[in-house]
Formats: sequence, C-alpha cells, structure tokens
Amino acid sequence: MNLANNFMFRVKEYQAAEFDGEILKFKQAVGIGLYDLYREVILPSPLTNFIKIVYGRRSQSLSSQRNAASEVCKFLNFVVERIKEKDKDFLLLQKQGIEGLTLLHGAKYISYQTIRSKRGEIKGSYVYRMETYLVEFYYWLKKQNLIEEDFELKHKLIGYKGNARSVKVSPFNDLELGTLYPNKREENVDNRIVDFGKNRYNLAVKLIRIAEQIAEDIAFGVCLQLFGGLRKGEVVNLLKTSLKPQGSYGKSGLIIEIRDNRELIFPNKKSTIHEQVKNPRNQSVLISSLLSSLYQKHFEKLNKLEKKGLLKNKKALFISTRTGNPISGKQYYQKFNKVKDKFLEVLSKEGNIEDFEYLFENSWSTHICRGVFTNFLLDIGMSVLEIAIARGDRSLESALSYVEEKTALENMELAVNTLKQHYECKEASIAKTYINELIEAEAYE
Repeated sequence: MNLANNFMFRVKEYQAAEFDGEILKFKQAVGIGLYDLYREVILPSPLTNFIKIVYGRRSQSLSSQRNAASEVCKFLNFVVERIKEKDKDFLLLQKQGIEGLTLLHGAKYISYQTIRSKRGEIKGSYVYRMETYLVEFYYWLKKQNLIEEDFELKHKLIGYKGNARSVKVSPFNDLELGTLYPNKREENVDNRIVDFGKNRYNLAVKLIRIAEQIAEDIAFGVCLQLFGGLRKGEVVNLLKTSLKPQGSYGKSGLIIEIRDNRELIFPNKKSTIHEQVKNPRNQSVLISSLLSSLYQKHFEKLNKLEKKGLLKNKKALFISTRTGNPISGKQYYQKFNKVKDKFLEVLSKEGNIEDFEYLFENSWSTHICRGVFTNFLLDIGMSVLEIAIARGDRSLESALSYVEEKTALENMELAVNTLKQHYECKEASIAKTYINELIEAEAYE
C-alpha cells in the first residue's frame, strides 16, 4: 500500500459505543481516518485513540476533539507531501511509517507554519496554538511506545502559587532543531480582512441565512451589502422609497438611491457619526433570487408592524422589530456581530476548518461585505475600472485594495478618466452581461 500517493488523513465523526452500567449507549465522537483517494472512502485509523484518550475523556466537547484531530491531520498530510516531494529528511518514513517520526519532522512543520505567518497567511498566535496539539500528539506517541525517537517528557508550572498548573514542555523549542517561531511582538499587526476568500459565494449565502435566524430585521440589509456593496451607514440611511426595483421585488434588477436621509430617519439623534453616507449615488445591485426573496419578506414584516401600529417611523427601511424605531448604525453593527458569532459557530460545528480558521483568526465586521461584493464582480469578469464604477468609488485606489494582484494589464490613464465621468454623474452601474452571469452561476447553487 503506497500511503503517500493513495491516501490522505481526514477528520471523521463517528458513533462511539460505551456502556452505562449494563446499557449500551452511542455518542458522537471525532477521530482520525485515512481517506482513500481512489475509492473515495474514509478508513478507520488507530490514531483515533489519541483523540479518544487525550481529548475524548478530558472533555465531552466535539469541537475540542475536532480541533485536535484537524491539527494532527494537517501535520500528517504535511509529512505525506514532503515524502511525495522526495525530501531527504522524510523519505525513511515511507518504510517506517509513524514509528519513524522524529522531533525534526515536527520542527520542520512548525517552521513551515511560521513562514506562512510571516507572509500574512495565518496569525502567529495560531502557530503557537497548533504547537500545543503537536506536543500532545508526540507525548502520546512516546507514552504508547509508537515512536523510537528518544526525548524527555518534561512539565513545568505556570501561573501564580494558588493557580499554578502543570503544562507540557515543547520538545521542538530546541536550538539544535533550528525551529522557527513567529515573533510574538508582531501580533499587534493589523489583521483585518476584506473578503471571505475563494468560497465567498457559499459563505455569503450562509451568513445571510444565519442573519434571518439571529437578526431578521437586518437580514435584508446584509444581503444588500453583499450583493450591492453598501456600507453600514448607507444601509441604515435607506428609506422605503430608496429602492427602485425592476420587476416584482427586484427580480429583474434593483437600483438603490443612496442619499443622506439622517434628518428624516434620525431627527432627534445628537450624534450621527455611525449613520453617515460617504458617497451619495444610485447603486446597482447584483440580481439574486435570495435577495428578491428577502426583499419581499422584509416588506411583509414592515407591513405587519405598520398594521399593528408599532412603526415609529414609517419612512425608514430598517426598523427594530423590538422597539419599532429605526435601526442606528451602532445597533446594526451589534446585530451583525451577533450574526458573525453564530456564523463562526456553525462553520466550526460543520467541520469547515479552513474557512473557520481564516475567519476566526482575522478581524472583520460589516465592511467585509463590500469586499465580498467587489470580488463577486471580479469573479464574473469585470475589469478594475468596471468594478470601481460599480462600487461608486471616487478613484481606483479603493477597488485596487481588494484586487491588487489582478491589475497589471489595466490602462490606468483611460480608467481614471472614465471613472471620473461616472463618479460625477453619481452612477454606480453594473453592465447587464455581468448581471446575467451571476444569475447563471446562482442557478447551479
């Protein structure tokens, strides 16, 4: 069996059997499996015992088990890749298997992740957290006599006298191994992100669906942000009459008149810094059946509130279902972050480790929606100039900050002149051909 070419390690959930007295019960558990790349099945691995013994008994939390299993799988798959690439430090493992694992292999993996953190791909704090799982794994392998590597199992006390606890000492932090670690002082570097990444469409839909459950009074607003690139302040400034649909509930198109409506919506609010409109314009929105559906639901809820006499402002588009007052920028931000927390929780429970880690490790809030919208436009083939026009930008710089790597062939002088014309007309439009492309993509969702 050629492990390097035919298999990879995967996290696997399963039903674990256990006796409660004389009664046989089953509970959900997480383990490590071998994924057969050709038969597309996951085979059980005895390494599941590591998760069961170290994390299954310590905590009933599936997420704790899943996180540990995920980190071990990443390490083992790194080892497999090094074998494939004929790395001389890893080649013996092709014959020796797990038994041949040494501290050098773990040190090289930590160094690899450190280099990734230097590139800004992951946070330095993740490297240290990942190392704790690797230390646990090596300690367990050593105690079980599953590896030949000889190293001392050392512990140290951390904390103060009354609260001191014993922790395992990392065998990888050794000058002879040459392990690279992130500089902890670099952790203060800005880690804000502007997009969901390659899986943006599915993640955007998931975020909207969760908003419907957690904060239904802003779900349509989140949708407008993702499919129209609206800023938070622009959303809460919308009137019911700001929407100019083509077809029923915008099924054939939607234009949003973005204006400064603070005097109509927040007449008694002393400070409206969180409700500012940066750039008044007519904003085109990408057509989406999901957006059309939320558009209809949103107005149905507003009509119900009005019939019950609960609307305290009949002009505002976004109203708190609890108070009947217009939703302020600060309230919108708070509601969005509750949606974000639930969103991350769902990603973790689903085992969507890659997206979860990226979105958990980095800082983001409502403004990421504008970045997602920008990359939707990029995905359907729009140029940077067209994207800047569609976003209603004053200059190309804002759009370039999201699509910097894809701008090398742009004719910048022509682009700046054309953009200036559109900005002066307060027009943020999207060509019909691109709207049609998104409709076709959505049909395959």
